[in-house]
Amino acid sequence: MPEQSSVAFNEAVGATVVATDLSPTDCLPDPDRFSSEGYWAFCRFQDHSIPAARFGFQRGGFNPGVSDASPNSSYLQLHLEVITDKGAILWLPSGNYGAERVQIQPGKLDMRLDDQGSRIFEVVGWPSVQCNFASPDGYLALELTFHLATITVLPDSTLPFCVFSMWESMGKVQGTIRYGQRRVPVSGMVFFDHTRVVRRRNSVLPRKLSLYTTMYFENGSGLFGYQALDIEDRPIKDYCFVIYLDSSGHGRLLRGSQLIELHIDPDHIAQGWKISYCDDQLAFDVEVSVQHHEILKCWGTPDSPQRRRDFSIMPLVLDGAATITESGGHPRVLQGWGLAEYYDQQLWPINPMAVKGIE
Repeated sequence: MPEQSSVAFNEAVGATVVATDLSPTDCLPDPDRFSSEGYWAFCRFQDHSIPAARFGFQRGGFNPGVSDASPNSSYLQLHLEVITDKGAILWLPSGNYGAERVQIQPGKLDMRLDDQGSRIFEVVGWPSVQCNFASPDGYLALELTFHLATITVLPDSTLPFCVFSMWESMGKVQGTIRYGQRRVPVSGMVFFDHTRVVRRRNSVLPRKLSLYTTMYFENGSGLFGYQALDIEDRPIKDYCFVIYLDSSGHGRLLRGSQLIELHIDPDHIAQGWKISYCDDQLAFDVEVSVQHHEILKCWGTPDSPQRRRDFSIMPLVLDGAATITESGGHPRVLQGWGLAEYYDQQLWPINPMAVKGIE
């Protein structure tokens, strides 16, 4: 059942709605109301040569940290990351383009960024969303179409200097990815989200870490959830949850969660975990392992990370399974696949341009 309202979206938290029924005020960018807003995609493909891609943008900086700093409304975070069977190809030009250069067409989902005659990205259409991203040197590009059926508004994340709100969808994706001279057709599933940030001082402990888990399962169902701890290693009650979508697209918010195991590799990146979610009628025990991918190529700024250990927010390609138990029923095991990320406050690579700008 839906819960309290979000500070940034009209739909009730936990309510899963048909994508075509989502109100324009919740779907479209609104730069007059929100100084920081973004669209991000986590794609998991069936093709072995390209198992995953993460890409998107955040228009306007925000302060997720522990020190008081003024966000820069002109900052544009921009990622285009493709994971291949040979390694990760990462174009990370965050800070190179002003957020005000993103062209937004009023009344529809149509956002573009051009630079010196090159189309850097475009996100167009709803609920079939066309996403085209390309590095200006022509080395890396993708042309993908998302087919979104439902949308769920997540609980707000209350941080010391802002409230971070988000809705998320799980849908099908297909298209092509090109890197170098290779052009690869891909298909699979996408976890697509729309983020909004409201500046507000809050009397809360800073976040120490959070773990984002996405899985889509062999029967067409899936889940996406968060587990967050504060700097005293206590679970943050409002941000420990999972959304479960059954194979018919019906959503369910489960508030009970427990991180049982978390394994960190020598590069300080999560390499696997066990997590459980439950309410009075349904329980999930999820176990995932993270594929190991070194950085094959990374560019975009002079300080772009060249080693895996220098990029703490590496996209995490997941393989795993969930044991699902319904009230009065027998446990059943589903194999699953996903793409996730791990946040560690001490390792988070804050770009000074994002949080020290002059308004």
